[in-house]
Amino acid sequence: MNDTVTETVTAVDGTELAVDTAGAGEPLVLIGGAFNDRTTVAGLAEQLAPRFAVLTYDRRGRGASGDESRDYAIADEVGDLAAVLAYA
Repeated sequence: MNDTVTETVTAVDGTELAVDTAGAGEPLVLIGGAFNDRTTVAGLAEQLAPRFAVLTYDRRGRGASGDESRDYAIADEVGDLAAVLAYA
């Protein structure tokens, strides 16, 4: 994405999540698929950036995001999304 800002958001359990933001306006969060990182939705984010503040992030254990090496739990994914939404 052009004019993309990459920052880190900290989840409730301390896991660091890599977040890209592009554009301005109402926030819109794009979430990549189960085994993908944030680059898989970068093309769509670029197309939406003229109208929205588009946030993409690496889900825990993927790309540049950390992982606390705990057992996988859907609740962690929900908490991570909540942290990204709070940042938005």
